[in-house]
Amino acid sequence: MNKGDEKQKAVTRRRFFLITWGSLFAGTLLSILSSIRFLFPNILYEPESKVEVERPEEYPLNGAVFYPEHEVYLLRDEKGIYAMSGVCTHLACMVKWIDSKKEFLCSCHGSVFSKDGKVRKPPAKLDLKHYKVSINRRGRAVIHKAILVDRDFRLIV
Repeated sequence: MNKGDEKQKAVTRRRFFLITWGSLFAGTLLSILSSIRFLFPNILYEPESKVEVERPEEYPLNGAVFYPEHEVYLLRDEKGIYAMSGVCTHLACMVKWIDSKKEFLCSCHGSVFSKDGKVRKPPAKLDLKHYKVSINRRGRAVIHKAILVDRDFRLIV
């Protein structure tokens, strides 16, 4: 072996410190970045699926009460109370209750729904969703947005 080969294989003090400090810096940086990543968990924040509202007897007969923060209507008729989605099935606009006509109107594209959510006038093709309603221990109505029910479902009050 000649002296040139030995010089290339030998690690100088400067090179050793550069490699050591560079490795420590890179490891520390990766550790900090991965710790920061854990501050933002991989969960989906969805709206509450159960909505507690008023006592059933407080709702007007043949009327509708809208809860905009939950996008849901609670209605009462002679058979009982029921809950429906306030979102039009055409392009997800909010429907509005027209009390004088006892129907829902989508102001975006003109769809009309009957008081039980059935499509009366297109462009919407699907009826409004109906949700299960129950009574909790305190006597208040609870709308279960995760449980779809038939259009004829009523909670008898």
